[in-house]
Amino acid sequence: IKVNGGLGIINSRLSVEGPIIKDKLTFYAGARSTYSDWVLKLLSNYDLQQSSVRFYDVNAKIDYNINAKNKITAFGYLSNDYFDYYQNARYGYGNLIGSIKWNQIMSKSSSGVLTANISRYNSDIVDFTAKNYEYNLNTSIEQEQLAYHFSTNFIPRHKINAGLSAVRYNVEPGSSSPFDDKSAAMFVDISDEQAFEGAVYL
Repeated sequence: IKVNGGLGIINSRLSVEGPIIKDKLTFYAGARSTYSDWVLKLLSNYDLQQSSVRFYDVNAKIDYNINAKNKITAFGYLSNDYFDYYQNARYGYGNLIGSIKWNQIMSKSSSGVLTANISRYNSDIVDFTAKNYEYNLNTSIEQEQLAYHFSTNFIPRHKINAGLSAVRYNVEPGSSSPFDDKSAAMFVDISDEQAFEGAVYL
């Protein structure tokens, strides 16, 4: 087991990796975070002194060797960033990514890869600039994909690649609401949009 880390004045990190089952199952996990608000307190600007900023991210990976011809890899990533500018605005946004991949060796000349992915980005903004009209705005976009790739060179002097892919998109353009009961801001909700994309190649 290997552990690696760092301790800084505004952020720190830590990662761990190693085998769970020798020559069969291995893992990696890492994380980073910041605690930088104290730096803002040193600035001469009062609004920045009262503000806040932070972020963190986490990622992990697992490799599983089923046998000599089959391997599964799973990966995940999560991040979040936040900034609160005193009595002006708050910004928050995050990412989520996940992936599972199956590598298969069918023969000395043929192999295939099956992959499933998901990714999501979301943001959240609170605007305080218009007094009595403070509002909260949320948006996001999500993508899901399933794909298969096949490769073979069983024909002399030729290599054949083939595959297919399916992707689904979901977009939330924006949903705005009053920040609190005292705000006169209007509710605005733009309808979600979806799309599908397919591909076959040879």
